[in-house]
Amino acid sequence: MLVITPLVGAVIFAYLYRVELFGTDRPIRIAAVVALVILGWFFASALGRALGPLLFRRLDAGTAGTVGFLIRLFTIAAAVLVALRVDSPEDHHGHPTSRPSRRGRAPVRRTRREKLFGVFGGHGITGTAGFFESIGLRPGRLHVTAAGLAELLGGVLLALGLLVPVAAAFLIATMVAAIATVHGSNGPWATDGGWEYNAVLVAVLFTLAGVGPGVYALDAGLRLELAGTGPALIALALGLAGGIGAVLSGRLAPQPGGGTRAA
Repeated sequence: MLVITPLVGAVIFAYLYRVELFGTDRPIRIAAVVALVILGWFFASALGRALGPLLFRRLDAGTAGTVGFLIRLFTIAAAVLVALRVDSPEDHHGHPTSRPSRRGRAPVRRTRREKLFGVFGGHGITGTAGFFESIGLRPGRLHVTAAGLAELLGGVLLALGLLVPVAAAFLIATMVAAIATVHGSNGPWATDGGWEYNAVLVAVLFTLAGVGPGVYALDAGLRLELAGTGPALIALALGLAGGIGAVLSGRLAPQPGGGTRAA
């Protein structure tokens, strides 16, 4: 699984930048669908093998076998759904650019699926990139891809309880960038579009990295001893550096008309 997760990220990145990287669209869509289904199959098998010993220790043999099968089935179904979404004929590059007000929290809190694929009413890469450009994160397409992948990978790892400090670092970085670009100037309270909610998430992620995800997580099943004060502090430091670095790189990047934006 440690190999499959970055491979999935690489496939998604290649799909999002298929025209820029390969100069073509349809063949890359098909290749991405096939790759995601194959990787989903291997991921489901690896997940079942990793959870197997834990399930059989905690449950009777029949129940453990059923739960393991359902986990594999759900994982494969999720991979197929993502693959079908990739092969959708809908062109996300045609969405209008979204430029909501700085006080609006919805664009920053869009899910990683909306940012990357434009589902559930999201505007996909191009639409969200317009908003990112408007708050000084240039080039918008690069930053929205990085944010979407960080949230996607961080969210998946956190849900599985796998490499939790790594997941925490990814997600803390996105929260720090959100505070620095949108919520920080609105005061602390979430009702006013402030940074309260983001700060709570940072605190929760820091705590999870410190205490660990629990006995039913993959970290426990794989006997990965990653929890503790040290990993939590490292995750916090990397998250702060990643979020602040993203904001600084965006604001120091040349504007389309020349020059740079003041940090």
